[in-house]
Amino acid sequence: MGVDSISPSDDSRPPSPVDWKEGLYLPRNWMDLDDWECPSEDIANLTYLSVPLGEQFERGRYVIVRKLGWGSWTTVWLARDRKTNTFVSLRILSSKATEKIKDGESNELDLIKRFIALCERDERQPAWTQHIGRFYDFFSHRTEENVEHLCMTMEPLAWDLWILKSRTPEGRFPRKTCKSLVRQILFALEGIHREMGYVFTDLKPNNVLIRPEAISSIIVDEMVVEPAMTDTLDSHRYPKGTVRCKSQPLPPWIGAGDHIGVVPLHVVLVDFGEAREPGQVFPETAQNKSFRAPEVYLGYPATSALDIWSLGCLVFWLVTGGEAFEPGWGGIDRETGITWDVEEAQLRDMSDRLKIDIPIEMRERSQYWDKYLDEHGNFLRSTEGEDLTLKGSMLMVEETQPPEDRLPDDELEGWNAFMLRCLKIQPESRPSAAELLQDPWLHES
Repeated sequence: MGVDSISPSDDSRPPSPVDWKEGLYLPRNWMDLDDWECPSEDIANLTYLSVPLGEQFERGRYVIVRKLGWGSWTTVWLARDRKTNTFVSLRILSSKATEKIKDGESNELDLIKRFIALCERDERQPAWTQHIGRFYDFFSHRTEENVEHLCMTMEPLAWDLWILKSRTPEGRFPRKTCKSLVRQILFALEGIHREMGYVFTDLKPNNVLIRPEAISSIIVDEMVVEPAMTDTLDSHRYPKGTVRCKSQPLPPWIGAGDHIGVVPLHVVLVDFGEAREPGQVFPETAQNKSFRAPEVYLGYPATSALDIWSLGCLVFWLVTGGEAFEPGWGGIDRETGITWDVEEAQLRDMSDRLKIDIPIEMRERSQYWDKYLDEHGNFLRSTEGEDLTLKGSMLMVEETQPPEDRLPDDELEGWNAFMLRCLKIQPESRPSAAELLQDPWLHES
């Protein structure tokens, strides 16, 4: 098991190439990004570790063979574990993310230590941990410039839900697949909330990955069929001659095609960098915008109910392929000249689509209430927006489908009822993960 702190106990391990300097890794064209949505307010200040293929970590134990992906705070690599002769996924945190952990601004390392301890209990391992990515170890890596990066090893996993959906011909998931995915995510959330006492905070398609049954065979096949890819960059955006590794996530099965409806999918949650203890007022930038709960905008103390809101948004995305609430860009009233920002536009969209006002009962505990709403709960600036309800959006999607692929009326009603249980504006009105697991919609065929 890893060390008890993230300070390295042995500075003699081979150094790694120089870190990315601040701002150099920011693409000018957002289409270059591997991640679905990276927060522009953060990414320019991150410092990733430059990792070439063949690089060795932890005194030569782990050898890099392929880049799997990257996120706002980490790069993820497929590595060969020379001690066990197996493959692992190596998550390398940026120096900025490492500093956040050392400064107590992130709980990720503490949670991972607890996950490792739980998984070492063998037959006493809680069932919900089967839907959490398995972590093996953690260690620190220092560069020649004495810059520290926390590294974590875990099981190799396959595509996330965003990639999986993009490979699905219909652009959305079959009903049975959708319900299975939601049940598994709820199992994971129920354990994180009840046993770990944390709010996951960052539930989105990119953080739900597939655990294949035959990962070793998939890796061997991929290394032959899709070898690791790199390209040399000579533009003003990067240091001259920089070699960039292309992200190549692993497929969930050999020869992955369009048959996900007949292939069982086991999914797990990953990335606990944003996990927080309940009862805090979360930063206004917490969560992906498309899955951000109203209490984040309002500065209302967050609880596990925040994850339930994100789940409701995720269910809408799974079933329709679209976003429940448009992130928006703010706006201006041409007649009055009154302007409003993105946050107010999204709050307004929530109120409009759910056909409910922001509950006045939330005002007293909302730090940012006066930023968006008056003392009666009326929006200060934005005009009336979307008339279409979430169910109406679903019906519009259904009309674009061939008749044989449309949802039956009872299925549509069950889906809508489940989603609306999750998407209550007031957090206290949302059910727990355990309660949602009993919802009839999840158990209908």
